[in-house]
Amino acid sequence: MVRLRINPTAWGLKALACAALVGFSMPSTAAIKDADLSLGFANSELRDDSSYSDQVTLRAELEGGGSLYVRFLATNVAGADGRAELRARVSPADNDTYKVKVRRGEASKWKTVGNRLYANLGRGRIEGRVGRLSVQMEDKAFRIQLEVVTDHAPVRPKGGRVKDDGDHYVTTVLVPRGRLTGRIEPAGGAPIEIKGVAYADLRQGNIQPDDLADRWVHLLDIGPKSTFAASALSRPDADGRFGHAWMMQATDDKLPLYSPSAKVALSGIRKDKDNDYRIPQELTLSGGGHKASLKVAKLRERKDDLSGLGGLERFVVERFMKPWSYRHDATYTTSVQAASRTLNYVYQQLR
Repeated sequence: MVRLRINPTAWGLKALACAALVGFSMPSTAAIKDADLSLGFANSELRDDSSYSDQVTLRAELEGGGSLYVRFLATNVAGADGRAELRARVSPADNDTYKVKVRRGEASKWKTVGNRLYANLGRGRIEGRVGRLSVQMEDKAFRIQLEVVTDHAPVRPKGGRVKDDGDHYVTTVLVPRGRLTGRIEPAGGAPIEIKGVAYADLRQGNIQPDDLADRWVHLLDIGPKSTFAASALSRPDADGRFGHAWMMQATDDKLPLYSPSAKVALSGIRKDKDNDYRIPQELTLSGGGHKASLKVAKLRERKDDLSGLGGLERFVVERFMKPWSYRHDATYTTSVQAASRTLNYVYQQLR
Protein backbone atom coordinates (compact mmCIF):
# COMPACT_ATOMS: atom_id res chain seq x y z
CA MET A 1 0.00 0.00 0.00
CA VAL A 2 1.44 3.37 -1.06
CA ARG A 3 1.72 6.01 1.66
CA LEU A 4 -0.39 8.94 0.49
CA ARG A 5 0.94 12.48 0.86
CA ILE A 6 -1.74 15.10 0.43
CA ASN A 7 -1.17 16.96 -2.81
CA PRO A 8 -4.11 18.25 -4.88
CA THR A 9 -2.20 17.78 -8.13
CA ALA A 10 -1.18 14.17 -7.54
CA TRP A 11 -4.10 12.55 -9.35
CA GLY A 12 -3.80 12.68 -13.12
CA LEU A 13 -0.07 13.42 -13.32
CA LYS A 14 1.27 10.01 -14.29
CA ALA A 15 1.61 11.20 -17.88
CA LEU A 16 4.03 13.85 -16.62
CA ALA A 17 6.18 11.64 -14.40
CA CYS A 18 8.49 10.87 -17.30
CA ALA A 19 8.69 14.57 -18.17
CA ALA A 20 10.05 15.36 -14.73
CA LEU A 21 12.49 12.49 -14.99
CA VAL A 22 12.90 13.69 -18.66
CA GLY A 23 16.60 13.39 -19.52
CA PHE A 24 29.45 12.91 -16.41
CA SER A 25 34.01 10.38 -15.92
CA MET A 26 35.11 11.40 -12.47
CA PRO A 27 32.43 12.16 -9.85
CA SER A 28 32.97 15.16 -7.62
CA THR A 29 32.32 13.07 -4.50
CA ALA A 30 32.94 9.43 -3.59
CA ALA A 31 32.95 7.03 -6.52
CA ILE A 32 29.55 5.59 -7.34
CA LYS A 33 29.20 1.84 -6.78
CA ASP A 34 26.83 -0.76 -8.22
CA ALA A 35 24.46 -0.54 -5.24
CA ASP A 36 24.25 3.25 -5.67
CA LEU A 37 22.57 2.63 -9.03
CA SER A 38 19.70 0.59 -7.59
CA LEU A 39 16.13 1.71 -8.19
CA GLY A 40 14.34 3.48 -5.39
CA PHE A 41 11.63 0.82 -5.60
CA ALA A 42 14.12 -1.54 -3.94
CA ASN A 43 13.81 0.68 -0.84
CA SER A 44 10.63 0.02 1.18
CA GLU A 45 10.21 3.66 2.24
CA LEU A 46 10.48 5.04 -1.29
CA ARG A 47 8.39 2.19 -2.69
CA ASP A 48 5.56 3.37 -0.43
CA ASP A 49 5.98 7.06 -1.29
CA SER A 50 3.05 8.25 -3.42
CA SER A 51 5.25 10.76 -5.29
CA TYR A 52 8.20 8.52 -6.11
CA SER A 53 9.44 7.63 -9.65
CA ASP A 54 12.45 5.94 -11.27
CA GLN A 55 13.33 6.47 -14.93
CA VAL A 56 16.18 5.08 -17.05
CA THR A 57 16.69 6.41 -20.59
CA LEU A 58 19.07 4.90 -23.15
CA ARG A 59 19.69 6.49 -26.54
CA ALA A 60 22.09 5.42 -29.28
CA GLU A 61 23.17 6.30 -32.79
CA LEU A 62 23.72 3.12 -34.81
CA GLU A 63 26.33 2.41 -37.43
CA GLY A 64 25.03 3.26 -40.87
CA GLY A 65 22.62 5.92 -39.66
CA GLY A 66 20.06 4.05 -37.52
CA SER A 67 18.88 4.97 -34.02
CA LEU A 68 17.79 3.36 -30.76
CA TYR A 69 15.66 4.48 -27.81
CA VAL A 70 14.89 2.57 -24.60
CA ARG A 71 13.00 3.86 -21.57
CA PHE A 72 12.15 2.26 -18.25
CA LEU A 73 9.68 4.09 -16.00
CA ALA A 74 8.28 3.01 -12.63
CA THR A 75 6.09 5.45 -10.72
CA ASN A 76 3.66 5.92 -7.87
CA VAL A 77 2.52 9.32 -9.15
CA ALA A 78 -1.24 9.72 -9.57
CA GLY A 79 -1.99 6.50 -7.72
CA ALA A 80 0.02 4.36 -10.15
CA ASP A 81 1.10 2.18 -7.18
CA GLY A 82 4.43 1.15 -8.68
CA ARG A 83 3.26 0.69 -12.25
CA ALA A 84 6.26 -0.06 -14.49
CA GLU A 85 6.87 0.09 -18.23
CA LEU A 86 9.86 -0.85 -20.38
CA ARG A 87 9.75 0.18 -24.02
CA ALA A 88 12.20 0.06 -26.89
CA ARG A 89 12.36 1.39 -30.43
CA VAL A 90 15.19 0.17 -32.64
CA SER A 91 15.61 1.44 -36.20
CA PRO A 92 18.62 -0.21 -37.88
CA ALA A 93 19.85 1.46 -41.05
CA ASP A 94 18.12 0.13 -44.19
CA ASN A 95 15.78 -2.06 -42.14
CA ASP A 96 12.40 -2.08 -40.43
CA THR A 97 11.73 -0.30 -37.15
CA TYR A 98 11.18 -2.65 -34.22
CA LYS A 99 9.00 -1.46 -31.33
CA VAL A 100 8.16 -3.34 -28.15
CA LYS A 101 6.55 -2.39 -24.85
CA VAL A 102 6.13 -4.36 -21.62
CA ARG A 103 3.95 -3.15 -18.74
CA ARG A 104 3.27 -4.31 -15.19
CA GLY A 105 0.33 -2.85 -13.28
CA GLU A 106 1.84 -2.43 -9.80
CA ALA A 107 5.07 -2.85 -7.84
CA SER A 108 4.23 -6.40 -6.75
CA LYS A 109 4.06 -7.50 -10.40
CA TRP A 110 7.72 -6.85 -11.23
CA LYS A 111 11.07 -7.46 -9.51
CA THR A 112 14.01 -5.30 -8.50
CA VAL A 113 17.02 -5.66 -6.17
CA GLY A 114 19.12 -3.35 -4.02
CA ASN A 115 22.67 -4.24 -5.11
CA ARG A 116 22.50 -2.91 -8.68
CA LEU A 117 20.15 -1.33 -11.21
CA TYR A 118 17.69 -4.09 -12.03
CA ALA A 119 14.09 -4.42 -13.17
CA ASN A 120 12.51 -7.65 -14.39
CA LEU A 121 9.08 -7.30 -15.98
CA GLY A 122 8.88 -10.83 -17.36
CA ARG A 123 9.20 -10.28 -21.12
CA GLY A 124 11.45 -7.30 -20.49
CA ARG A 125 14.50 -6.79 -18.31
CA ILE A 126 17.01 -3.99 -17.75
CA GLU A 127 20.16 -4.36 -15.67
CA GLY A 128 23.02 -2.00 -14.89
CA ARG A 129 26.32 -1.95 -13.05
CA VAL A 130 29.16 0.53 -13.10
CA GLY A 131 30.46 0.52 -16.68
CA ARG A 132 27.74 -1.74 -18.11
CA LEU A 133 24.03 -1.65 -19.04
CA SER A 134 21.98 -4.41 -20.68
CA VAL A 135 18.42 -4.78 -21.96
CA GLN A 136 16.48 -7.87 -23.07
CA MET A 137 12.96 -7.68 -24.48
CA GLU A 138 10.67 -10.14 -26.19
CA ASP A 139 7.70 -9.68 -28.50
CA LYS A 140 5.65 -12.28 -30.34
CA ALA A 141 7.42 -11.39 -33.55
CA PHE A 142 11.01 -10.79 -32.36
CA ARG A 143 13.51 -10.58 -29.51
CA ILE A 144 15.95 -7.74 -28.73
CA GLN A 145 19.20 -8.07 -26.80
CA LEU A 146 21.34 -5.00 -26.09
CA GLU A 147 24.52 -4.36 -24.14
CA VAL A 148 26.38 -1.11 -23.50
CA VAL A 149 29.95 -0.95 -22.16
CA THR A 150 31.70 2.29 -21.16
CA ASP A 151 35.11 3.30 -19.82
CA HIS A 152 33.51 6.20 -17.92
CA ALA A 153 32.39 6.07 -14.31
CA PRO A 154 28.83 7.25 -13.62
CA VAL A 155 28.43 10.66 -11.97
CA ARG A 156 25.74 12.74 -10.28
CA PRO A 157 26.13 16.40 -11.27
CA LYS A 158 25.22 18.95 -8.61
CA GLY A 159 23.07 20.81 -11.13
CA GLY A 160 20.97 17.67 -11.58
CA ARG A 161 19.99 17.49 -7.90
CA VAL A 162 17.13 19.22 -6.09
CA LYS A 163 16.24 19.05 -2.39
CA ASP A 164 12.87 20.30 -1.18
CA ASP A 165 11.74 19.88 2.45
CA GLY A 166 13.20 16.40 2.73
CA ASP A 167 12.13 15.36 -0.77
CA HIS A 168 14.61 14.96 -3.59
CA TYR A 169 15.31 14.69 -7.32
CA VAL A 170 18.61 13.20 -8.56
CA THR A 171 20.14 12.69 -11.99
CA THR A 172 22.79 10.01 -12.48
CA VAL A 173 24.61 9.82 -15.79
CA LEU A 174 25.06 6.07 -16.18
CA VAL A 175 26.81 6.13 -19.56
CA PRO A 176 28.33 9.45 -20.71
CA ARG A 177 29.47 7.67 -23.86
CA GLY A 178 29.55 3.92 -24.43
CA ARG A 179 29.84 1.17 -27.02
CA LEU A 180 26.55 -0.53 -27.87
CA THR A 181 26.22 -3.99 -29.37
CA GLY A 182 23.05 -5.97 -29.84
CA ARG A 183 20.94 -8.32 -31.83
CA ILE A 184 17.38 -8.37 -33.13
CA GLU A 185 16.03 -11.89 -33.69
CA PRO A 186 12.88 -11.85 -35.85
CA ALA A 187 10.72 -14.97 -35.60
CA GLY A 188 11.58 -17.12 -38.60
CA GLY A 189 14.12 -14.62 -39.91
CA ALA A 190 17.85 -14.02 -39.88
CA PRO A 191 19.29 -12.16 -36.84
CA ILE A 192 20.17 -8.51 -37.31
CA GLU A 193 23.38 -7.42 -35.58
CA ILE A 194 23.59 -3.80 -34.46
CA LYS A 195 26.43 -1.60 -33.19
CA GLY A 196 26.56 2.01 -32.16
CA VAL A 197 27.41 4.71 -29.63
CA ALA A 198 25.17 5.17 -26.59
CA TYR A 199 24.25 7.58 -23.80
CA ALA A 200 22.16 6.68 -20.73
CA ASP A 201 20.93 8.36 -17.56
CA LEU A 202 18.88 7.56 -14.46
CA ARG A 203 16.48 10.10 -12.96
CA GLN A 204 14.90 9.48 -9.56
CA GLY A 205 12.83 11.50 -7.16
CA ASN A 206 9.78 12.06 -5.00
CA ILE A 207 9.03 15.69 -5.84
CA GLN A 208 5.76 16.00 -7.75
CA PRO A 209 6.34 17.02 -11.41
CA ASP A 210 4.45 20.32 -11.01
CA ASP A 211 6.36 21.14 -7.81
CA LEU A 212 9.76 20.25 -9.26
CA ALA A 213 9.92 22.56 -12.28
CA ASP A 214 7.88 24.69 -14.63
CA ARG A 215 10.50 24.82 -17.41
CA TRP A 216 13.01 22.27 -18.73
CA VAL A 217 15.87 22.26 -21.22
CA HIS A 218 17.36 18.99 -22.52
CA LEU A 219 20.29 18.90 -24.98
CA LEU A 220 21.90 15.84 -26.58
CA ASP A 221 24.26 15.13 -29.46
CA ILE A 222 25.73 11.64 -29.87
CA GLY A 223 28.39 12.34 -32.49
CA PRO A 224 31.04 10.19 -34.18
CA LYS A 225 33.84 11.53 -31.95
CA SER A 226 32.12 12.81 -28.81
CA THR A 227 28.82 13.06 -26.95
CA PHE A 228 27.48 16.36 -25.61
CA ALA A 229 24.66 16.36 -23.07
CA ALA A 230 23.14 19.03 -20.84
CA SER A 231 20.02 19.58 -18.79
CA ALA A 232 18.50 22.53 -16.93
CA LEU A 233 15.35 23.14 -14.92
CA SER A 234 13.61 26.18 -13.52
CA ARG A 235 11.82 25.79 -10.17
CA PRO A 236 8.23 27.09 -10.05
CA ASP A 237 9.22 30.00 -7.79
CA ALA A 238 12.30 30.98 -9.83
CA ASP A 239 10.49 33.28 -12.30
CA GLY A 240 11.93 31.42 -15.31
CA ARG A 241 15.54 31.38 -14.10
CA PHE A 242 17.33 28.07 -14.64
CA GLY A 243 18.98 27.62 -11.25
CA HIS A 244 19.74 23.92 -11.69
CA ALA A 245 21.85 22.97 -14.72
CA TRP A 246 24.82 20.84 -15.81
CA MET A 247 26.66 19.89 -19.00
CA MET A 248 29.28 17.42 -20.20
CA GLN A 249 31.13 16.35 -23.31
CA ALA A 250 32.70 12.90 -23.48
CA THR A 251 34.97 11.13 -25.94
CA ASP A 252 35.34 7.34 -25.84
CA ASP A 253 37.77 7.45 -22.92
CA LYS A 254 38.04 11.06 -21.72
CA LEU A 255 35.83 13.80 -20.33
CA PRO A 256 37.26 17.04 -21.71
CA LEU A 257 34.23 19.06 -20.59
CA TYR A 258 32.33 18.52 -17.35
CA SER A 259 30.45 21.26 -15.51
CA PRO A 260 28.54 19.63 -12.64
CA SER A 261 26.86 22.98 -12.06
CA ALA A 262 26.26 25.52 -14.83
CA LYS A 263 24.68 28.91 -15.40
CA VAL A 264 22.21 29.39 -18.25
CA ALA A 265 21.77 32.59 -20.28
CA LEU A 266 18.79 32.86 -22.65
CA SER A 267 18.22 35.14 -25.64
CA GLY A 268 16.37 35.38 -28.93
CA ILE A 269 13.04 34.61 -27.26
CA ARG A 270 10.20 33.45 -29.55
CA LYS A 271 6.65 33.78 -28.24
CA ASP A 272 4.08 31.06 -28.92
CA LYS A 273 0.95 33.06 -29.81
CA ASP A 274 -1.37 30.21 -28.75
CA ASN A 275 -0.24 29.96 -25.13
CA ASP A 276 2.08 32.96 -24.55
CA TYR A 277 5.00 30.63 -23.71
CA ARG A 278 8.41 32.11 -24.43
CA ILE A 279 10.84 29.70 -26.11
CA PRO A 280 14.55 30.62 -26.07
CA GLN A 281 16.16 30.43 -29.51
CA GLU A 282 19.71 30.95 -28.22
CA LEU A 283 21.30 29.51 -25.06
CA THR A 284 24.69 29.80 -23.41
CA LEU A 285 25.74 27.45 -20.61
CA SER A 286 28.86 28.19 -18.57
CA GLY A 287 30.52 26.62 -15.56
CA GLY A 288 33.75 25.04 -14.36
CA GLY A 289 35.77 27.06 -16.83
CA HIS A 290 33.73 25.71 -19.75
CA LYS A 291 31.16 27.17 -22.09
CA ALA A 292 28.64 25.94 -24.66
CA SER A 293 26.52 28.05 -26.99
CA LEU A 294 23.63 27.06 -29.26
CA LYS A 295 21.26 28.65 -31.72
CA VAL A 296 18.03 27.15 -33.08
CA ALA A 297 18.18 26.15 -36.72
CA LYS A 298 14.74 24.54 -37.09
CA LEU A 299 11.66 23.72 -35.03
CA ARG A 300 11.04 20.00 -35.50
CA GLU A 301 7.97 19.45 -33.31
CA ARG A 302 5.52 21.51 -31.24
CA LYS A 303 3.49 19.26 -28.97
CA ASP A 304 0.70 19.58 -26.42
CA ASP A 305 1.93 17.09 -23.81
CA LEU A 306 -1.61 16.41 -22.60
CA SER A 307 -2.97 15.55 -26.04
CA GLY A 308 -2.78 11.82 -25.37
CA LEU A 309 -4.74 11.92 -22.10
CA GLY A 310 -8.36 10.92 -21.65
CA GLY A 311 -10.96 13.66 -21.24
CA LEU A 312 -11.38 13.43 -17.46
CA GLU A 313 -7.65 13.13 -16.76
CA ARG A 314 -6.89 16.06 -19.00
CA PHE A 315 -9.57 18.12 -17.27
CA VAL A 316 -7.94 17.52 -13.88
CA VAL A 317 -4.35 18.19 -15.00
CA GLU A 318 -5.26 21.36 -16.90
CA ARG A 319 -6.41 22.92 -13.62
CA PHE A 320 -2.75 23.05 -12.55
CA MET A 321 -0.63 23.12 -15.71
CA LYS A 322 -0.62 23.19 -19.49
CA PRO A 323 2.61 21.52 -20.62
CA TRP A 324 3.97 21.99 -24.12
CA SER A 325 7.22 20.67 -25.62
CA TYR A 326 9.25 22.18 -28.47
CA ARG A 327 11.83 19.98 -30.20
CA HIS A 328 14.48 21.72 -32.28
CA ASP A 329 17.57 21.17 -34.36
CA ALA A 330 20.16 23.62 -33.02
CA THR A 331 23.76 24.31 -33.98
CA TYR A 332 26.26 24.48 -31.13
CA THR A 333 29.90 24.87 -30.19
CA THR A 334 31.71 24.27 -26.90
CA SER A 335 34.96 25.33 -25.28
CA VAL A 336 36.48 22.00 -26.42
CA GLN A 337 34.73 21.85 -29.81
CA ALA A 338 35.26 24.79 -32.14
CA ALA A 339 33.51 23.22 -35.14
CA SER A 340 29.75 23.66 -35.16
CA ARG A 341 27.52 20.58 -34.91
CA THR A 342 23.77 20.00 -34.70
CA LEU A 343 22.10 18.72 -31.54
CA ASN A 344 18.61 17.87 -30.32
CA TYR A 345 17.26 20.75 -28.19
CA VAL A 346 14.03 20.18 -26.27
CA TYR A 347 12.35 23.03 -24.38
CA GLN A 348 9.37 22.18 -22.19
CA GLN A 349 7.12 24.55 -20.27
CA LEU A 350 4.49 23.30 -17.83
CA ARG A 351 2.66 26.51 -17.05
